[in-house]
Amino acid sequence: MSTARNRKDSRIRIFWYCPLTAPAVANAIYAACGARLRAVPFTPARVLAALAAQRQG
Repeated sequence: MSTARNRKDSRIRIFWYCPLTAPAVANAIYAACGARLRAVPFTPARVLAALAAQRQG
C-alpha cells in the first residue's frame, strides 16, 4: 500500500471512532471543570464559552 492510501485509511478510522469517543471526552471535560459541552469539536474557545455561561446562570 502507498503512504497516501494509509493516511486516508487512518482518517477514515479516526472519523469512525469519533462518535464513539465524543461522549466520553465530553464527560471528562465536565468532570474536570464543570462545563457541559454538547457539540463537537471541543475547542478551547467552546470550553471557555461554556464556563462563562455556567458562571452567569
